[in-house]
Amino acid sequence: MRARMFFISVMLVTGSGLASAESPASTSEMYRVNFVDVEITTLAETVARATGKTLVLHPQVHGLVTLTSTRPLTASQLYSAFAQTVVVKGYVVDETWGVVKVYPGRVQD
Repeated sequence: MRARMFFISVMLVTGSGLASAESPASTSEMYRVNFVDVEITTLAETVARATGKTLVLHPQVHGLVTLTSTRPLTASQLYSAFAQTVVVKGYVVDETWGVVKVYPGRVQD
């Protein structure tokens, strides 16, 4: 079986780089996203850095996801897109007291 290659691109449109988790991105920073077949944990790390949110993933949360956008996203939009992406994969996103938990759940019709 041929190994699949993936391309990850998160580019900051303004500023010099992704903000660290200790210093969340300002609301004016925009991100171009092109995650193709990337592990959910990798996407979660990037979202946590961009938003300053604490993300806790259940050990059973894994798998490849794709998240792309033709236009730059704010950190808030990036978080929303991340949350919707993991829900589509069948996971639950629960934010309480500023901590975002992602855990297995059932997809309901």
